[in-house]
Amino acid sequence: MRSKKSRKYYRAKYFAEVKALRYLDGSQDKKSAVQTDLIVLNLSIDGIGVLTKEEIAAGSIFTFTLYVGGIGHEVMAYSTFCKKIGELYRCGFKLITPDNLFTAMLMNYINNEKDNNEV
Repeated sequence: MRSKKSRKYYRAKYFAEVKALRYLDGSQDKKSAVQTDLIVLNLSIDGIGVLTKEEIAAGSIFTFTLYVGGIGHEVMAYSTFCKKIGELYRCGFKLITPDNLFTAMLMNYINNEKDNNEV
């Protein structure tokens, strides 16, 4: 019998529809970026889980705003996987060098959610 893989980091629930910019061809020029709708499902200290209507290639770079601690933080992340689930795609993003304020607020958000969900 195979054991269930444990996650390295706790994933806190988070639900938000966001307008993300997807950068094409490795460029980080916002003028040439394509807008993509994402539904953010969860946050962890190193990543973000999302749903989207379109398939996203691994390594695609995005920026979007997450509200944590009552403040909007523009984050940059790249896609690590994307799999089709019904009519949508479930994708994972890894954060790219988040700033210290966002990291501190994210840790606080995750710890509060985790504490509130422990039985």
